[in-house]
Amino acid sequence: MAMTNAQRQRALRQEALREQLKAGQLLTQYINTINKMIELDPSDENFPNELSKLKVVNENRRVLINKCLPDEKTLDVQGDVGLSGGLTITWEK
Repeated sequence: MAMTNAQRQRALRQEALREQLKAGQLLTQYINTINKMIELDPSDENFPNELSKLKVVNENRRVLINKCLPDEKTLDVQGDVGLSGGLTITWEK
């Protein structure tokens, strides 16, 4: 069965998001935003607004990350960890 235009567009967006995650951009941005939250000055008058803004940004990133990364229960670790340090981690979604 042929894909509709909407299905093709969705598949393209999903692949772009996976590539972005592979590059580590979203995870790095997520961690950087947490560090910004820690560095905020509570005595600043804009503290509540800035904290709220950073929370919303990170919540949206977390949702995107959860869509692409597997849940822990679906993670399958295979391989032997020996002197050579060989370990293969694979997952299926």
